[in-house]
Amino acid sequence: EQYSVIGKQEDLTNIEWLNRGVALANLGKYHEAIEYFDKSIAMNPSEPRAWNDKGNTLARLNQIPEAIRCFDKALELYPGYANGWCGKGIALGKTGNYQGAIMCFNKALEIHPDHAEALNHKGLALGGLGNHQDAIRYYERALEINPRDPTVLINMGASLSALLRYKEAVPYFDRAVGINP
Repeated sequence: EQYSVIGKQEDLTNIEWLNRGVALANLGKYHEAIEYFDKSIAMNPSEPRAWNDKGNTLARLNQIPEAIRCFDKALELYPGYANGWCGKGIALGKTGNYQGAIMCFNKALEIHPDHAEALNHKGLALGGLGNHQDAIRYYERALEINPRDPTVLINMGASLSALLRYKEAVPYFDRAVGINP
């Protein structure tokens, strides 16, 4: 019989199942995390965070249609959920639906204008459409929020490179490598 600090597993609340699923997903144990999200959802199907976190985990496994269904459910339950819009946008971007992704990032940014992840991924979607100049503006905003985010620094360097602005791009790549060698 498995025990935890809070008692037997069968005594866990939906939020405890959810939090354990998040911890497992953060450890890269995605399939196990999904099982925990499913237990949380079974106990409380109206918890948008459980649907959202399951969607994020499914997207990491490239199970995009199922991930989008989870984001849609989270957003049906809570239309003002910026993380849900951002997650759905990321999933749509993975399919190459950059216009749909941008619409989702716009919704996330209407709700939370300083949502660094939505800013970064909107930049990626704009870059995917070949609009690197506009992408740079979103990376700049994301870097104002978190100037040490190596992913945004790399994305900024990539868009500058796509515009043949190599001398401007190199320092962004150098900063990213300095942060995350």
